[in-house]
Amino acid sequence: MENTIPILYCYREAFNKVLEEVKNTRVKKGNTLVWMLYNMGFVVKTPSGCFGIDIDHRLAEQLEPYLDFLCITHNHGDHYNTKLMEVMSHHGKPVLSNFYQGSENYFSTKPNHYKIGNFTIRTDISDHLADPKFPDFVTAFRIECGKDAGNFSLLHCGDSGFNPNHFKNVQGPVDLVVLRWGAPRESNIMGTGEGQVTPGYAVLSHLIELRHRPYPHGQASITKTLEHLPTVKCNNTILPFWGEKLRWENGKLY
Repeated sequence: MENTIPILYCYREAFNKVLEEVKNTRVKKGNTLVWMLYNMGFVVKTPSGCFGIDIDHRLAEQLEPYLDFLCITHNHGDHYNTKLMEVMSHHGKPVLSNFYQGSENYFSTKPNHYKIGNFTIRTDISDHLADPKFPDFVTAFRIECGKDAGNFSLLHCGDSGFNPNHFKNVQGPVDLVVLRWGAPRESNIMGTGEGQVTPGYAVLSHLIELRHRPYPHGQASITKTLEHLPTVKCNNTILPFWGEKLRWENGKLY
């Protein structure tokens, strides 16, 4: 099917690109590289380490040799890959989540903090898309990558409800925030108040997930995302496609 259906060809080739670049790219001191893989999946590599967050792809386990740890925001199949979780755990690599207990020391259903190598991680717990049926379902991850990474910081919100009351443990200025599709409520966490963040850059994601039903019955819409852009409270807002690489250098994202 990859040979005849363009979007499936892109799905495979984007993974091949990310895998090849993560495997072979040496990150310069003071830099950080960020790849978007698929849906809300990101791989982040610094001079001293590499991690993934919300990695979902049918070939995801091939990334394991190059990842030091894995973060998963919540227990929905478009935000994790079981084989990757299991092979990470088998090799003694941390899997941080609120549901997978195969990595016991990194399982938490409450706000927490961790130190892995040069990475400092803070988490908070949110509902899922403000749905009362899914309280305390999503972990937001704030990751400080360290001095050798140019002090790059990342906040991945997953499918949270974007209520500032659920972001108090991850608040503050941040270099890059990963949102969903820029809906007005996502800007509720933008600002300088309690439970809010001030991002230098924002990434909109969750735009093409092949197993969701089409908008408006499930999947977010790129057309609607473009309509949302003027309301996103971040002047530097990016819509990357699968396989795209962002580079943090001298306090800027390229």
